Amino acid sequence: MTAPAPDTPESLKSLTKRLEEAERESVRVRRFGLVLMACGAAIVGLMAALILVGYPRGMGVFTPTEVQARRFVIRDAWGRTRGLVGMSEDGASQILLSDTAGRPRLRLRVYGDGSSGVSLVDGANQPRLVLGVLPDQSTTMVLAESGKTRAVFGLTPTGAATMLFADRKGVTKAGLGVDQHGLGTLTLVDRVGGRVDDGAMDDPPAPSSDSAAAAPAPARAKKPNR
Repeated sequence: MTAPAPDTPESLKSLTKRLEEAERESVRVRRFGLVLMACGAAIVGLMAALILVGYPRGMGVFTPTEVQARRFVIRDAWGRTRGLVGMSEDGASQILLSDTAGRPRLRLRVYGDGSSGVSLVDGANQPRLVLGVLPDQSTTMVLAESGKTRAVFGLTPTGAATMLFADRKGVTKAGLGVDQHGLGTLTLVDRVGGRVDDGAMDDPPAPSSDSAAAAPAPARAKKPNR
């Protein structure tokens, strides 16, 4: 079939048809563009409304109600680790706060059996103050120096209160207690290691490097013989 000669009625009719089809296609493209613009404007308006509603409430509409993770690491502006919230290797939930050198200075742990403890640590990673509560409801506070226990304060489940004091070697030198019946006891040790009285008193427990929950309550001194 031969093409129609230019400037013939057939060629003009074909050209007119093509122009009409191109115009209809252009109209469809413009309509589609208008629909897209309307959708975009609606989305922008919705976001603006959410911001205006949430801003007076502290942007609460964008705050998730729950975040789940095994561990959170807190870093400062220089990228140094300053804190950690998560699980320890022994299964305790813990919070660790560190100095700028990355050394832990505060440890807070809760164990599966209900024991809990707080430990304040020095630059040599030695506990200086340990506070713990055991599952039997006994409470112990330990003061330490260079890894040696210097003082222990405790409450037993029966209601007895005890205080033990040690020298820089960790050797008990004095003890004071009040038992569950309200009977007070006092035990002293002289410089050469002999006891001033006949009361028996154990050496204080060594502080735990991780948690006060590992530190047992101090033993109560016996009443001296008269």
